[in-house]
Amino acid sequence: MARPLPGTLFQIGYVVPNLDAALAHLNAKLGAPRFMVLREIVVENGWFRGSNTPINHSIAFGYVGDMQFEIIENVSGKSTYSEFLERVPEGGVHHLGYSVEDYDTATADLLARGYRAVQRGTFGDTKFGYFETADDPGTLTEIVYLDANTRGMFASIKAQTF
Repeated sequence: MARPLPGTLFQIGYVVPNLDAALAHLNAKLGAPRFMVLREIVVENGWFRGSNTPINHSIAFGYVGDMQFEIIENVSGKSTYSEFLERVPEGGVHHLGYSVEDYDTATADLLARGYRAVQRGTFGDTKFGYFETADDPGTLTEIVYLDANTRGMFASIKAQTF
């Protein structure tokens, strides 16, 4: 039996062609409360499939119970987001996010299992990376080390105090 992936599953990530329409849908269909929306964010230290690159996207975070929903709209640049929309123009589930305490150890674990890094970046001291496998059914695995500021932001979104 395979051992669990590193970290704790905490997030379902969607990539969509229209962020506002997706948020309206999630609110109406899932009962998701208010989302925190950040427009035109450029990933710090953006890297995609072997090259440093600017990755510009709009993003929204919200919770249904303990599960975080991350909704991403690609603005510009080549990324896993633009690749996903080329394959699935209507959008859908792009990744499952795992929170990890040690980003480098979790990365080494995934690489040892045969995963390939396809995109990574930072926001302050928060680090994230997307990984795929040769037999992946189309949903990426993300690992994220959350710095104290991001953990605090996520707690305020969950509590709806932002």
